[in-house]
Amino acid sequence: MASHLNLLLSNSPLPFMERTVLVTEGLNEPSMARLLRTKTINFFDLEPDGRKANLRVFEGLHQYADTPIGGYYLDAGGTVVLPAGNTSCQFCFLRTFSNSRLYVAREGDSLLRIYQEQQLGGGSASAVGHTGNMLDEVSWCECLQRDVVGPVQANALLYKRQSEPWSLLVQQIVGVEGRELVHRVVQRPLQY
Repeated sequence: MASHLNLLLSNSPLPFMERTVLVTEGLNEPSMARLLRTKTINFFDLEPDGRKANLRVFEGLHQYADTPIGGYYLDAGGTVVLPAGNTSCQFCFLRTFSNSRLYVAREGDSLLRIYQEQQLGGGSASAVGHTGNMLDEVSWCECLQRDVVGPVQANALLYKRQSEPWSLLVQQIVGVEGRELVHRVVQRPLQY
């Protein structure tokens, strides 16, 4: 039976992200990782798990119980090319946004390249900065509220409405493993 989580996310991304912890760990499974590496656009599915939704990808459209979400994928420490203008795929899912930073660079006239730097100490910024194409930079620290005691995680996705720029939606997740909650969601349009 379909859970309709895909439809809820597609129609109202911000309210969905405020209520539901997006879990992306399953994308590291070998079968899913192989699919994500071999395609530019993938079909994603959300599986309900209490207050959480597990993001997954299947090999064939016949395996989905709900209408799949077409979208892009940005792996931790990786890069993705997105259309700057309107697109039929309104989402780009990030593997994680904890302890990381995004860089936005122009790639030709109609494309953007998004770089993700992990562990906030690497060299992506200098590589992008030397090209002179860097348009925007977003750190996970900008999106956190520091009034929380205990470990904090951040999951994120990029979302594009027709005729608007891509926006980053970041979930600040608190709680112990198995009992995570969304503390707050920050929406930040990318500058390009």
